[in-house]
Amino acid sequence: MTKIETPVRGQRPKRRAATEEKIVRSVLKLARAKGFNAVTIDAVVADSGVAKTTIYRRYDDRMDMLIDTLRQITLEIPTEYPTDEKGFERYLVNLQDHLENKIGLRLIGSLVSSSDEFIEEWRDRVVAELVDGFARYYRKGIKEGSFSADVNGGAIATMVVGSVLMRAAFDLKGRQSHAKELAAMLWPIVASPESKGAVG
Repeated sequence: MTKIETPVRGQRPKRRAATEEKIVRSVLKLARAKGFNAVTIDAVVADSGVAKTTIYRRYDDRMDMLIDTLRQITLEIPTEYPTDEKGFERYLVNLQDHLENKIGLRLIGSLVSSSDEFIEEWRDRVVAELVDGFARYYRKGIKEGSFSADVNGGAIATMVVGSVLMRAAFDLKGRQSHAKELAAMLWPIVASPESKGAVG
């Protein structure tokens, strides 16, 4: 006699969460590698191993799947770095790594070029998170006396993000050293007079 095992209580939600995680990972992997246009239901099925019927039980269509995935993404860029020169360098290295490896340039490129209303909203949220994160870090540096209050932190944030994206988009050499060189170039601009005196 064959025994049919019934799922242990709480197992279904765990399995559902694991399936949703596979879908989200696949959507992001495809978007990072090839851009949003490459993210189709069939491509996600092939990449994730999740059945097409399972995906359609969760999402009405491709756009619904993309929207759900984008809602789950957070930048999670830590701002708890020291605000001295080495801490500033580590912050920029981490920001570059996050943009290039965790978010992905093709994904960012797709976001920038999309005219879809929801994706535009998400793009605006990402930009706001980047600038706000840098602003929090910069305010902390001002409070600690490391950064100059006379410098526009938002302009520096835009310059940093733009520089990282341009370096990666055009595959310019020096990936390993780019953020460090950027930090060395910007430190004399952002450092408070007291910090400059301590360094020199």
